[in-house]
Amino acid sequence: MSNDAKKQELQELLKVGEELVTQKKLKNGDLSERVYPFEGRNESLAPSDMSRFIRQARESVELPEIDISNPEQVQNRINWYLDRCEMNGTKPTIVGLCNVIGIDRKTLYRWGAGIDRASTHQKMIVRYKNLLEELWEMEMLEGKINPIVGIFIGKNHFGYTDKQDIVVTPNNPLGELKPTSELEEYYLESVADENV
Repeated sequence: MSNDAKKQELQELLKVGEELVTQKKLKNGDLSERVYPFEGRNESLAPSDMSRFIRQARESVELPEIDISNPEQVQNRINWYLDRCEMNGTKPTIVGLCNVIGIDRKTLYRWGAGIDRASTHQKMIVRYKNLLEELWEMEMLEGKINPIVGIFIGKNHFGYTDKQDIVVTPNNPLGELKPTSELEEYYLESVADENV
């Protein structure tokens, strides 16, 4: 297929995607006639993917609030999110997890560290965060994530760091160190020789 044909096909897909987004209504009808322009998008991302991502993100933030102090409600919401990601073929993210619960990343990190809600939420959050880390590792090993993006995710969400160990070998330019008793004797002899 030539480049012109590919561009034409992409333009047609873009037009169809925009029409679908325009016509698609959520269950409560609040999407109405909104059109989402695709200008400035990542060229490797198909319009249908962008529509899917936007739809899932909107569903997540538009969910009814839950009682975040209730661990069962939090766990049910997390499971709903993971099922949704699996159904939509999207990758679960830390921010996506936060959005469905109705919290920010700092709160999630505090829960995971046991700073807040240690007795009710810490174990659950650590378990799900480890699940996301496992998915990230598998995708990195399989080459499914751009390495730069993968490194960013690892450092910002899972505590990975770049570390360089520098071993310093002491090197005395004056030669081997002598015991203090030898040095005292040497200087006493030097001073005695000068006084003679």
